[in-house]
Amino acid sequence: EASVNLIAKTIARAEFQTFFQGEEEKEHNYYVFNVEANKNMSASLFWKQVVKKLLKEGEALILLQNKQMYLADSFERKEYAFEENVYSQIEIGDYALKDAWKENRVLYLKDDNTEIKNAIDGIYKDYTKLIGASITGYQNSKTRKGTLEVPTNLPKGIEDEEQLRKYVANTMKDFMDPSKNAVYPESGGFKYTEIDKTKGSKSNDSGRETKNFIDDMFDFIAISYGIPPSLLKGDTVDTKDALNNFLTFCINPIAKLITDEINRKMYGYELYKERTYARLDTSNIKAVDFRDVANSIDLLTRNAALTIDDILRILGKEPIGGDVGSMRFITKNYELLDKVLEEGSISNTGGGYNGEDT
Repeated sequence: EASVNLIAKTIARAEFQTFFQGEEEKEHNYYVFNVEANKNMSASLFWKQVVKKLLKEGEALILLQNKQMYLADSFERKEYAFEENVYSQIEIGDYALKDAWKENRVLYLKDDNTEIKNAIDGIYKDYTKLIGASITGYQNSKTRKGTLEVPTNLPKGIEDEEQLRKYVANTMKDFMDPSKNAVYPESGGFKYTEIDKTKGSKSNDSGRETKNFIDDMFDFIAISYGIPPSLLKGDTVDTKDALNNFLTFCINPIAKLITDEINRKMYGYELYKERTYARLDTSNIKAVDFRDVANSIDLLTRNAALTIDDILRILGKEPIGGDVGSMRFITKNYELLDKVLEEGSISNTGGGYNGEDT
């Protein structure tokens, strides 16, 4: 649950960008992808549910209806080799759809992670036993144990084993209660001897052992999902590197899966080749510290790699748009190589080229 929730919340932080002939636009598709998936659900909540279903069940079906998106809770899929697949027995909440839906009316996401999920289930079963045994061992290490020497001639009133058991329980009740200070009164020939639990055992480490078993489960499952274990457990050491690995090996592949399905179903080849498409941008997931990116932004800006609006997006600000927002800058120190060769000289700090040699 921790792994799935972390991935789902991270995907929900990403932004869908929509483009028309290479120019970014914010029309209806942008609104549906980022703000309101359908009349009953925000886009953020919708994508969280999609990712959770994808990771837990291995697949997710999104219905495209009236320019809105709906997540199916259950469905049946019939595959064809050369025809469109057909989806039937679709249910959304308590509502069952009677008609069948073809491939071109849905977004179908599949996470081919069956073998890993089976491995996780196996690890879970094994470690459940280990953790249970460890907890029992810890509890045993905290209880008092001893031997009670019973006299041959039992005191008056103790005639059988049941009466003996009740007598011992009542006599030692306060003595065995860890919340009370008590002294065991040895009388009537009864003699109690405490067993030293520290000899030949390490029962005092049972509590730490239980935590280690739980940490092992977090590590195994995090790695299977592509999550750095330290990130899943909330460690703050090397968070930057852990987050980069998380985005690279876990989040970006899921983003690519969603992006490809949207482009092939909602846009198609003709629009895509004209650079009209959508993209799930994960670059804005990380919180940006101005001091960390200032030098990089400066370098990319003076090389015309970033526009003013690009910089504002990186900083989490609202783009200004228009001609000003799309402006690019380049320093006068840079020039096209072909133009310099035509002028016959290339100069640098180590000497120069005068155009005489080739």
